[in-house]
Amino acid sequence: MMTQQQFVPGRKVRPPSTQEPIEDAPKRNGIPPPRGRAGGGAAAPKQTRSLEGQIGATLIVINMMLMSVPAIRADALDMNEITALAKSIDLQCKTSPRFRKYVEAVLQTGSGAGLLGVCLLIGARRAARHAIIPRDFDAAFGSILAGTANPPKTGVET
Repeated sequence: MMTQQQFVPGRKVRPPSTQEPIEDAPKRNGIPPPRGRAGGGAAAPKQTRSLEGQIGATLIVINMMLMSVPAIRADALDMNEITALAKSIDLQCKTSPRFRKYVEAVLQTGSGAGLLGVCLLIGARRAARHAIIPRDFDAAFGSILAGTANPPKTGVET
């Protein structure tokens, strides 16, 4: 059934469609199904970037905190353990999107906590220099800050 269209200056007129409207397609709650990709089939899995470097850096910071407490210094990880742990966590992130979300949240929280921790260490050093807390803490906090500014090489790319 063809209808006459009025001519309107400056308006493009599209010829009437000869295809039947898609009314027979099943609808979910009144919404037609998606059209899909041009090539058909399922979409290829999205490639995600590796988090191994960020995970390794976070593990190093946590490890430095363990090493600063003499009572638990023996429990600190060595570089081979940090590298192996970072690689295994990254591999799990590649296979589980939910786990990856959790790790990304921890990594984002860790960067903010790292900033707060550095500011607290600087403030504690100043307090030690003014004898508000024992002066021995100045050197201890200074070594922690030095390790934070120049973390040791792990073999894990950052």
